[in-house]
Amino acid sequence: MATAASGLGIVIIGSALGYWGGMSGGGYGFYSMNLASPFWPAHSSLFPSVPIQLAEATGGQYEGYQYLGAGVLLVLGMALLNRKGIALLIQLTKQHVGLFLACLALMAIAVSNRVYFLHIPVLLTHFTMPGAEQMRSSGRMFWPVAYVMMIGGIYVLCRVWPKVWPLVLLAGITLQWQDTLGMRQGVQWVENTILTPPAPEDSESLALMKPFDKIEIHPRLECDGADSRYIMRFLYAAALQNASVNTMYTARLMPEAACHMSAEQPHPLDRQTLVILTGTSQRIHALSWSRLQHAQCGVMDKATFCVAADVPFPAGLSPAGKAPVLPIGQEIVTAGPQFRNEEILESGWSAPENWGVWSETPDPSLYLHLPAEVHRANLVLRMHSTPGTPQHVRVLLNGTQIAEWDVQPDEADYKADFPLTPETQSASLQLQISNPVRIGQDPRLLGIALLSLKVIGLD
Repeated sequence: MATAASGLGIVIIGSALGYWGGMSGGGYGFYSMNLASPFWPAHSSLFPSVPIQLAEATGGQYEGYQYLGAGVLLVLGMALLNRKGIALLIQLTKQHVGLFLACLALMAIAVSNRVYFLHIPVLLTHFTMPGAEQMRSSGRMFWPVAYVMMIGGIYVLCRVWPKVWPLVLLAGITLQWQDTLGMRQGVQWVENTILTPPAPEDSESLALMKPFDKIEIHPRLECDGADSRYIMRFLYAAALQNASVNTMYTARLMPEAACHMSAEQPHPLDRQTLVILTGTSQRIHALSWSRLQHAQCGVMDKATFCVAADVPFPAGLSPAGKAPVLPIGQEIVTAGPQFRNEEILESGWSAPENWGVWSETPDPSLYLHLPAEVHRANLVLRMHSTPGTPQHVRVLLNGTQIAEWDVQPDEADYKADFPLTPETQSASLQLQISNPVRIGQDPRLLGIALLSLKVIGLD
């Protein structure tokens, strides 16, 4: 009854706080626990050559990895070596059936619906319990179970080995301390890294952002989190000065913060606001936006910073250059080594690979800046969908549909005509993809693969 009441309380409190309304980034079944991890001594200082890869079947099971440690395994082994110990464990299980059932439930959540022992599949199913996506890193649910196993092992050891348990426990503590030496050194290194003085580029960002009370970052992490590590420095700087921000790095997204591309534009600037536009395509976008809002913009590293026209121009910024113009009638290959126009991939695309680039959101967008003599153009995209999953794609310009395609798994050309904005000679095209999927162990939400594109002037 206590277990059921606790579970019901979690559901009710989570509902009251809006927790169950959050949209998870996915990961249930990927960030799970491998059944071998409690006994597989990766990251162990006693067995330094044991690789974690063998206990890593999905590519994300590092999140659910917890080796019990040589000391805990010694204690558990001694407890089970004696028949009295086995009998006492059975008795304790019956006596504390609620705790036992809770541990079983946590284990079931930890291994998820894709159960592996090393790389051997034990159970693979598409069934997921309601709310499972909220437990995206489900492998961590084993951690409380591991502590119960340790405490129970020590209790049984003391009861069934009354004469030698102090020596065994001392040996276990010594083994555990030595086994975790590398882990403790790693934690100490992380702490020391956090306490080191900021790097010069971080100090420049802090100084630049200090005069402002409001920070706007575009694209928001809710729209495109591909460069989240870079954006974190700006969130950290804003937090240090207690400035408000329009985005945040979170594991779950509430409906109020969802990304609506048609509304994703910087607000008109005031003296207290700093707008940060990250990425090459956003730098180009800033040129037209700053003209409309009478803002002044400059570049530092990969970001463009914009302030109101009547605010002193921040030191350390280089003037924003002119937008590069796409060549007309020339095929632009998106393969990594040959790709020279990264500004085209405005948002929602993965990193270019040696064959092309994948979309990794349901609504990626392309930014096209064309010569002044072109007023209407034809876009040709060479693409294919995910293997075995055709994708229906709607093409929108400023929220208005201009084309729709049924993109097949086989490579083909797809075309759309569009007008250009006279003031900027540019177009931002949003592609709405019907059914992005995850393939195998790849955590990305893949929809279409873009191999190349070509723009042809119509008039």
